[in-house]
Amino acid sequence: MIRESAEITSFWLKPEDGALLPFLPGQHVIVRMPGGGDSRVYSLSSGVADTACRISVRRDPSRDAGFTAMLVDRIKVGDALRINGPMGSFAVHPADSSPLVLASVGVGITPFLSILRSAIALRPTRPIHLFHCTDTPAGFAFEGELQSALRLLPNLQIDVLAKAPRCSEERLAFSQARLDAVRLVSSPLFGAGARIMLCGSPGFVERLGGQLRAHGVADARWTSELFIPAGKAHFQAGSASAGSFGVKVNATLEGAWGDASNLLEWIEAAGYAAPNGCRYRACGACAARLVAGKVEYLPGVTAPTDPGTVLLCTARPASDIELETDIHPIAG
Repeated sequence: MIRESAEITSFWLKPEDGALLPFLPGQHVIVRMPGGGDSRVYSLSSGVADTACRISVRRDPSRDAGFTAMLVDRIKVGDALRINGPMGSFAVHPADSSPLVLASVGVGITPFLSILRSAIALRPTRPIHLFHCTDTPAGFAFEGELQSALRLLPNLQIDVLAKAPRCSEERLAFSQARLDAVRLVSSPLFGAGARIMLCGSPGFVERLGGQLRAHGVADARWTSELFIPAGKAHFQAGSASAGSFGVKVNATLEGAWGDASNLLEWIEAAGYAAPNGCRYRACGACAARLVAGKVEYLPGVTAPTDPGTVLLCTARPASDIELETDIHPIAG
């Protein structure tokens, strides 16, 4: 366990059988306590050549309880955690040499640390331009790691955008500005065919994603990953699903939509279990087939590219709907 900053703690994890988990830089794992119960999704911040897997966790100082607080405050060296994964499509191949433009805010930098560490080990000449936004430019989390990456990756450029001023140091450039799509597409690497990857809060991803589309950047040229604190994702009141729509799942479950937060919770409230993992869009384990009707997603959540697929954990009805998925009664 390493304290990276006042709010971020890193945990190095090793499987009990000693075998390392193969993964792609940018992927995540689902973490559960040994007794089961709640789970959280954390990006891997280690590289593919590291001898252990690392997750880096931000604890919200305004929350005294919850999964992350328990993880940071109670877990000790030698304790066991249940890990599912790695998984996720927000990833790059470590041996690929194509250029990348990366944009993060806060703890959203963690999957990009995995990309940088993997590039150091396997593709040190890969061209990468990282834009990172932070509230505290003086001694921000992972600054030392980024300085080290700059020394080892000759084609790496890092721009840190902060709310407070700080002088630039060698190749680590600081500016007191707000990141926008103009900066991203103005990177020489974007002109050379780089893919843009965005990672951070919903507001950060939505703002930059909207700007990229407004600039005519094709969806195939950029991808994103949302970091949403547990308990902070909600539908807006008065949206389309305020009505009482009918929901049918297979030939097993049928009823009226109530006030559940999402389809997964509606199924569970009816006494059934459905496949799930992260409970927030990241893993895809809860994917169901949409037979009929329409759904809407939480703000900031991108709908699956397949219109016939529904992610139960972040969707609710926008009309009467019929779904197909694997459900079974919850043992009582």
